[in-house]
Amino acid sequence: MYCRNGVVPKRPVSWAPDEEQKKIAICLVIVDELYHEDIWREWLQCDNAQYTAHLFIHAKSPESIKSEWVRSHLMDVTFNPEWNSVEVVQAMMCTLNAAFHFSADKKEQNRELKQEFGRFVFCTESCLPLRSLEEVGNALFEGDCSWLPAYNTPIDKFDSAAAFDAVDKNIVPYKVASVL
Repeated sequence: MYCRNGVVPKRPVSWAPDEEQKKIAICLVIVDELYHEDIWREWLQCDNAQYTAHLFIHAKSPESIKSEWVRSHLMDVTFNPEWNSVEVVQAMMCTLNAAFHFSADKKEQNRELKQEFGRFVFCTESCLPLRSLEEVGNALFEGDCSWLPAYNTPIDKFDSAAAFDAVDKNIVPYKVASVL
């Protein structure tokens, strides 16, 4: 069955309904640093009872990662991807596989397929959340299609700055903070 614009539904109909799956898996592929770690930390700690999110990180050079917090979300394998190589896809699939088999209860970690997350988002080390977890969750769970047209091209400096309304101004990247 197809959704609007010919996009395939996100999941089999046999899976639990959306109201039971308010968890979002953020699948990140990085080289050796999560540039906006402080923003990601704050965003994930949002006190929102409706949605939760969890990071799954694949690193090209895991041995070079300095942050213990990033290490705590790291995959235990690396495909050592080069820019635009097939290993980038393998790294992305690794994070997705980890999210599919993730369990908050470590005793259940080896179960076949754990339906912990209702939505999956792919990101890279330079990505950062521009909207609150609640806004992101509402957008992701609004429909039942596998693609969300989430591009926003600002039309002026004010529009660019407004994209960071959900982010603490003290941790906004320098180049953006200069226009706020």
